[in-house]
Amino acid sequence: MAHLRDTGHNYQRPSATNGASQINGDVYFTPGGSGDSESASFLFTSLAKQLATRRDTATQATSSAHIALQDALREALRQDPDVIRKSRQEQWDKLIIRPLTSFFAKLQDVSPTTSAVLIIDALDECSNGNDIKGIIRTMARQQLPHAKLRIIITSRPETLVRLEFSDKRNILHSSLSLDDVPQHVIDADLARFLHSRFDAIRDCQEGFTEDWPGLHTLDIVLRRCGGLFIYAETLCLYLEEDCQHSQSRLQTVLNKTTLQGKGHTTALDDMYLTVLTNAFKNLSKLSESEKDRSKDLYDHVVGSIVVLQDDLSASTLSCLTQVSHFDIMAILHRLRSVIKQSGIESPITLLHETFREFVSDQRRCKDDHLVVDTKTAHRRTFNDCLHVLSAHLKQDLCDLKDPGIAVDDPLVDSVMISNGLPLHVQYAVCHWTSHLERGGVDAADLCAVDTFLHKHLLHWVEAMSWLNKYAEAVESISKLYELLEFETDLKLFCWDARKFMISNGSVIARNPLQIYCSALIFSPKNSLVCRASSEERPSWLLRYHSPCERWDQCVLEAASFAMNYPSMPIAFSPDSSRIAFFSESCVEIWSVKCGISIDSFELLSIGENLLFSPNGKHIALIVDAASIWLYDTVAKSLDCVLEAPGYGIDRFLFSPNGLFIVSISDDQVNVWTAAEAKPYWTLTARDLHWSLAELAKNPEPGPLKEIYFDVNWLEVSRDSSLIATVSSDHVVKLWNIETKSLHFQIPLEGLDFSTALGFSANHDLIIVQSTKVTSWDYKSNKMHTTTLSIPDPDHSRILYSDLSHWLSPDGSVLATSTDGHDLFLSHITTGECFNMKMTSESSFDTLCFSSDSARITLYSGHDEVILHDIMSVDRIDTFPVNSLDPGATLFSPDGSMLAYAGNNITIWDVSTMSRKSVREKGSRISHILLSVDGTKVSYAKQRSDKPTELCVLDVLQDLSTIIDSNLRVENFSISPDNNYVLAQGADNSHADRTYLYNICEKTPLDINSVDTTAFSNSSRLLAIAGLDFKIRIWDLQFQEYRSTLVGHSCSIRVLKFSPSDAKLASIDVAGNTMVWDYRASKLQAVFPHQPGSGLPMHRADIAFSSDESMLACILFHNYGEAGYGYLWGLETNIPLEEFTAQHDWWRKRVLSFSDDGRYLRRYPTTIDLFPFKSPCLDTEEPVIISDTWVRWQDRNVLRLPDDWYSARYDSLGNKLAMGNDKGEVAFIEFDPQELRKALGI
Repeated sequence: MAHLRDTGHNYQRPSATNGASQINGDVYFTPGGSGDSESASFLFTSLAKQLATRRDTATQATSSAHIALQDALREALRQDPDVIRKSRQEQWDKLIIRPLTSFFAKLQDVSPTTSAVLIIDALDECSNGNDIKGIIRTMARQQLPHAKLRIIITSRPETLVRLEFSDKRNILHSSLSLDDVPQHVIDADLARFLHSRFDAIRDCQEGFTEDWPGLHTLDIVLRRCGGLFIYAETLCLYLEEDCQHSQSRLQTVLNKTTLQGKGHTTALDDMYLTVLTNAFKNLSKLSESEKDRSKDLYDHVVGSIVVLQDDLSASTLSCLTQVSHFDIMAILHRLRSVIKQSGIESPITLLHETFREFVSDQRRCKDDHLVVDTKTAHRRTFNDCLHVLSAHLKQDLCDLKDPGIAVDDPLVDSVMISNGLPLHVQYAVCHWTSHLERGGVDAADLCAVDTFLHKHLLHWVEAMSWLNKYAEAVESISKLYELLEFETDLKLFCWDARKFMISNGSVIARNPLQIYCSALIFSPKNSLVCRASSEERPSWLLRYHSPCERWDQCVLEAASFAMNYPSMPIAFSPDSSRIAFFSESCVEIWSVKCGISIDSFELLSIGENLLFSPNGKHIALIVDAASIWLYDTVAKSLDCVLEAPGYGIDRFLFSPNGLFIVSISDDQVNVWTAAEAKPYWTLTARDLHWSLAELAKNPEPGPLKEIYFDVNWLEVSRDSSLIATVSSDHVVKLWNIETKSLHFQIPLEGLDFSTALGFSANHDLIIVQSTKVTSWDYKSNKMHTTTLSIPDPDHSRILYSDLSHWLSPDGSVLATSTDGHDLFLSHITTGECFNMKMTSESSFDTLCFSSDSARITLYSGHDEVILHDIMSVDRIDTFPVNSLDPGATLFSPDGSMLAYAGNNITIWDVSTMSRKSVREKGSRISHILLSVDGTKVSYAKQRSDKPTELCVLDVLQDLSTIIDSNLRVENFSISPDNNYVLAQGADNSHADRTYLYNICEKTPLDINSVDTTAFSNSSRLLAIAGLDFKIRIWDLQFQEYRSTLVGHSCSIRVLKFSPSDAKLASIDVAGNTMVWDYRASKLQAVFPHQPGSGLPMHRADIAFSSDESMLACILFHNYGEAGYGYLWGLETNIPLEEFTAQHDWWRKRVLSFSDDGRYLRRYPTTIDLFPFKSPCLDTEEPVIISDTWVRWQDRNVLRLPDDWYSARYDSLGNKLAMGNDKGEVAFIEFDPQELRKALGI
């Protein structure tokens, strides 16, 4: 509620009525129970509306100011019409603070005493805990304009609310308990309330005396209330619902003998029981069958109302329960004094939460006919939900058809959602699992759930996605999985469903209809969900090949583009449920449990040093090397910016207790308080010159040698009492945070890359240099030194060569590398190696400990991350990574997950790994081609440690043929008849080789001195461009040369046979295009290249029209720039048209003609060569991949998972083959006519 007042007026004391606040005699009730008020999603917009509403009591001065406020609000909505969907902080600033600033500016001269008061009542009734925290933080953070705004928030003392208030030291708060309020004050409030309500009842009924019901009766009622307003409210409603019998009803209540000493609910229980008994007092007159029906209706209707998770209208409840409107309204009419309902479409709400508690407690509601068994009610509601869902759910619930449509598309408005998902279906979609969990699970339920999920899982997830509740859908399936005790088929299906939803979360949550295409295609073909949903693919998807057989240990993959960030580009939240990572120009926050992005915020420039605060509320990072941003993950807004004026910031840490933020630069160490974000202590480089004795004397030293902080070393002790720094004069200094003083200093013997420093679990400081380990005792200030005993490879006693050290998080274990291959683990206390060495085949330079110091990972920057167990030294697992995407590794705080952060974020589940396993190193798809008939996909699988593997996939038979090439393949092609593969690359001696393989026999033919090649369309001939600039035609059947073509004077880049094999076209690096009659060894035409002459050409392509009357060629000179293209008439040898085309990095094919020769297809668009003809619906435009989408006819068709963003691909007509950096290959074939229908083309 919002209200403006003049501070010169007096307050009347607010009445202590339920849910009301009173100012200047006006009482405003906040309607409880509605979804909007409970979710608080419209709180600030509602406040803005109330502030902008003119009051009848407004003066002339405030009226003009109100106009200024309204104008400011209109301007805010004009500038940002979408503000109602923006973050809470933006709404508060633009809809409340700025308009109020305009209001007070207008009043400054004429009414300087006017102020605004906002009252937020019953904050605890907000259903979302994050909303409660966000509301308090948003209001507490904002500087109030001219100090003219006062905010009053009332709430029951729930733990969450109390913690939030106690955490905000700059706001006033107090607790008020009715037990502490004098009884006479409460009774006085109750007496005023009863007088007012009884007067209203008397006025509605003739025959009552003016003093009815009398002071003595009122006194009895007052004592019965026992200080509870809800008792008084219920009694009044009970009397008001039938004024004709109000006196008899009142007498019945007064005749009840309430026993004292049985708790404060006894009188209220009697009141509720009286109301219920009176409502159903005629049961004795009914027949047995009528009694049974009455009991069943009561249990069904009232039981549903008691256990429902949202307040539904009578109409919606009728649709959910299949109980008629008439029956529901009849029951509600009888119970109107305890259940509020003003119409068939208005929400049904309980008068007070105590009624729910009463009617569901058999010890308090002693009438078996009236008590509600909540467990039975939950089970019945679960069955109602399942019945509704089974009848209603289907593919494409909102009849949108377009597979690329997003949840935030303007077409997907509330009307369309309501048409596809009526309110009762929405309720069933959101809450069926909750009712199942609370009602208990039996065999019949399991059977029903099993049937439902196998038939409707995808439909249900689609529905949850349209309602923006994808995260809740994943959590529901996770809870269902945990609810099932045995390894049943249903439990296995739930595990698979959860994996399916997490892996495809980023796709489905934004584009729900992709669950029927992208999610099915890119999930393993042996997935239980995919097998159960094989018939759910859309009609336009004819065939597809999934890239993998079964699920792996990958939990989440997301594109981050984080290679440009100088520090660890990823951070886990303390509870391991969220990750934050850099992604281009923003920070993204993802739910690891749900596989979706839950928030993001933009950066002004490159950030670094990404960290979650110890309580998980904030994300902190350095921006511009000059400030620390603190982003509030609850309010979803930037909380504050910490700056050290005149100084940079290189690194920072949170103290383990979360109270402080400590940053370091060459010149300063700054300590801020985390709660207030205020400076607490600053250490300057000048402090490094003083010894302990000098500090005690507080001297004023003269010029000294320049000493500065080494920014590579900054540690905070486990108990958050000490800061450890290292200065450029090689001295470790320990600073006491509480006393803001130097505590101790330790000289070092030099400082190099082998030095390691950190605090142990018992707060001791550990310093490792070469083979020397120094432990500084926290309590005694004494130091203990040990020497590492590490055998060298030559079996001598001690190794003294250069070493690299890593200290475990608890300071108990030291990992030491001797040469980048051998790793030794030592006890810190003794210096002794406690097991055999670990050996890595490739040199590693990065090591990461798990938080419990039980596991380590080794990463070499090549193509694998190795996971080791510390105690056994076993290699637990090896995770393949892309060697072209270097990154960093990080364990989750709970040790259950391992993250790899490069251009892609990959997170693996390592919680269940206990046995030794070694995976094959990672491979990537470097080249991919579709055969001419579209039935074969040939691709090159590249690994860093082995020659390229050539594969030919038969998409009809789902069978692969593998050819070992013995080359590092740089280019390859497949013959049109799918019998031959030609590969070019370097062999083990780095010599360039070209091999022709017979696919069936896998026998290679070595072809020397080759530049480029091309198969004829009949697959009988192979054109070979040699290093001598000559073209030779090789007969594949007779294994001999047929002719030699001479004419080029430089290296030849492209060869292409015409459709009939009668002609051959070639392009050289100078850009000259030649057309040959190779049978007569005759040059038919030469088309010189004009623009860009002299520039090196790095790529080109040629295409003949089907009738061989036209030739198109494209040449690319500069990477990233458009290429110049020409269309030539082969009958006249003259240019017909010039054009440009973009470079598609991931696709080899650039140009092609439509079958009728009308359209020239290029990337990314198609050219109509005969635009004067009638428009043609089918332009035969090729399928392309752009911005993580498979696109056709300039429309989004298939959303690619994040790990496919750089997929190599090839397309022909309605077929597409693609391969990713994990060595996986996928294939799709679609029906153009059906896809046009779906896209509305």
